[in-house]
Amino acid sequence: MVPCQYHFCYISPMTQKLQFKLRLDEELHDLIKSAADASNQSINTEVTKRLQNSFTAGRIENADYIDAREAREISSQALADGYSVLMLKCMKLIGDAARQGNTEVLVDTGYSEISPSIETDIIQPVKDKLESLGYQTELDGSTMKVGF
Repeated sequence: MVPCQYHFCYISPMTQKLQFKLRLDEELHDLIKSAADASNQSINTEVTKRLQNSFTAGRIENADYIDAREAREISSQALADGYSVLMLKCMKLIGDAARQGNTEVLVDTGYSEISPSIETDIIQPVKDKLESLGYQTELDGSTMKVGF
């Protein structure tokens, strides 16, 4: 490896890509790992995609238009992220409820309107996963009731 102009990263001669150490707290690492697992990607790929998307989002907010390809990529990433975000939210709320002696929890899905793609790509897979773990689920509008 050849050192780059900074002391904390290296350029790999084989890939011509920078490598550097990144310090994360455990909770953020778990979120990234869950998102990577949900989309069948490596953590490196997940982090790289999210960084690239953050710059794309900035261009979109400051632009008059985006092309259809960019819109599809943003939509696809939102659906991929949605499963991980909702699943982690459910697990946190279930853990909090259980520690308080409750046997059910109401989870706001975060979607004011549930489109068919949100239903099939995010909510139903979360419900299926929870049910495979022994939870009972019921969707009422944008709120999911989870019993255990």
